[in-house]
Amino acid sequence: MVFGASLLELYQRYWFWYVLTHPFIDPSYLSDVLMSGIVVFAVPAYSTVGAIVASLRPKNGVGWLCLALSLVMVVGNWQPVNAALENLASIVSGLAWALTPLAVALLLLIFPDGRLLSRRWWAVVGMTVGGLLLGALAELLPAYSSVAELVANIAFSILFVALASAAVAVVLRWHRSRNQERQQIKLLFYTIAVTAVAILSAFMSSYVLNDIPGAESYPTVLATVVALGGIALGIPVAIGLAVLR
Repeated sequence: MVFGASLLELYQRYWFWYVLTHPFIDPSYLSDVLMSGIVVFAVPAYSTVGAIVASLRPKNGVGWLCLALSLVMVVGNWQPVNAALENLASIVSGLAWALTPLAVALLLLIFPDGRLLSRRWWAVVGMTVGGLLLGALAELLPAYSSVAELVANIAFSILFVALASAAVAVVLRWHRSRNQERQQIKLLFYTIAVTAVAILSAFMSSYVLNDIPGAESYPTVLATVVALGGIALGIPVAIGLAVLR
């Protein structure tokens, strides 16, 4: 949480407030401000829930994964003042964000008891790791080449399917659960449902309105913000309420 507080920079607060009070000046500005705010709040959300679960149930990987995600968000947003550290920050930040899909997939797969539904779900973990490795390979290939673009598209597709499968695991676990476990999973199930609808809405809006990266329309920006909010804030809130239950 202390590291997360370092993400707040005084000179940015005025700019954030100006964009929030003038939301129609540029969709990209609004997207940057809202997503930055979500990440700032997500750090204490994940770290607090992670600390509680890890201290009460140290053998349950849910708590440690929450702590890892909070650290990933801090490291992924590291912007050193010293110019000599910029290259190191770029590498560390890229590695941190690359590990995010794996941590999220594992968190969804093992919640709430810290175990997979069955051994077959290890295939989803393997798909996530494979997608990350292909993504790293695409970064090593010559930029803007057709091979690099193909590998990057394959990596994205694999990661998308893996995360969708992890979300399906939550649905199956909720469907099979009873009594207390069902109550624990219920809110996470609703969060995943809203997030999935937001992701699909963002893709559809981007396709229909012919958006390009960096110049998305307002519907696409809002749907993307809701999707990020579901992952960055909805998941830790759902897990925290489950712990209280």
